[in-house]
Amino acid sequence: MRHAWRQLVDPALLPSAQIHRAMARARLSHHAYGVQLLKPSTALACAA
Repeated sequence: MRHAWRQLVDPALLPSAQIHRAMARARLSHHAYGVQLLKPSTALACAA
């Protein structure tokens, strides 16, 4: 899952449509993993 975060941190690697899709996937994964591992605000800050 970490490679997806790396792509999100560097938006130049992906078209905006794929970025939005990846962020949606990451948000779903966060709920699946358990949000206690990473605060939602921190996740948004990393994705921004």
